[in-house]
Amino acid sequence: MTVMHPGSRYLKKLIALFDRCHTHQDDEALFILSGECIFGFVLPDTSQVELAMQAQEYINIPSGTEHWFRPTGKLHLKAVRYFTTIGGWAPEYTNTQIQFHNLLQNK
Repeated sequence: MTVMHPGSRYLKKLIALFDRCHTHQDDEALFILSGECIFGFVLPDTSQVELAMQAQEYINIPSGTEHWFRPTGKLHLKAVRYFTTIGGWAPEYTNTQIQFHNLLQNK
């Protein structure tokens, strides 16, 4: 279970953990119970896209897919994440720079 809100004790730590390009050894399945978030993806041609998600939406990210994750400006998210192995959830960071960081920080 992932829970983020403005009063979360570990909010900055959680954001820093997943707001960098990374992959996972397992598929990452996530169901949003409440709140909203943004997933970003590096496409095979190296272009990048972001997908805004909200409560009652589900996503499955295949293993090895380069991506990142962040809450929206509301800083509220409650989600269930599923992996098939114990270590599958651990992010494996890549060196890819996220093109959208400056755009979001300036809003």
